[in-house]
Amino acid sequence: MGSRGMGAALALALLWAGSAQAGQVEMIREDALREGPSPTAREIGKAPKGARAEELAKSGGWRQIRSAGKTGWVRLLSAKQVGGSAGGSLAGISGNYDAKRVVAVAGLRGLSEEELKAAKFDAEQLGRLESLGVSAAEAEGFARAGGLERMRAERLPDPAKEERARAESAARSGSGGWGEETLWGN
Repeated sequence: MGSRGMGAALALALLWAGSAQAGQVEMIREDALREGPSPTAREIGKAPKGARAEELAKSGGWRQIRSAGKTGWVRLLSAKQVGGSAGGSLAGISGNYDAKRVVAVAGLRGLSEEELKAAKFDAEQLGRLESLGVSAAEAEGFARAGGLERMRAERLPDPAKEERARAESAARSGSGGWGEETLWGN
């Protein structure tokens, strides 16, 4: 994407973000209400399907809401915006917003540049991550229990190896690599 395309995408994202920060949401599925925007944060209640809440903030894949006197975080895709202009600022840009033809896409971003710069090594978190790993035998048992069977898959070709073979062939033939010779790789 060129710099003009990136600029346009950024402008649209900023318009949307400004319109979606506060407002009413409706829970489209029950979700745990958590103290922080993390699946490991302490659960402080439930946000039932159909409940309406005030959205206070967003962070990554999470919404901070206030409902029934409690404030907490739910997964972003567990609630939808309601009331007002459902299309936010983008509805005015497109000119033909139709709420029945909206497609939800779950493409949550990773860490921001600031978060990456501020990141520090945390041996405890690394240990927690490693504790979630399983052995090859455990993974195989899980797959077998799910009815999966082992199958052979051909290895993808190595582009560097193919390029070397093309270059060597071109050097031998003196054709610059585009002669009549056909290369077959494996």
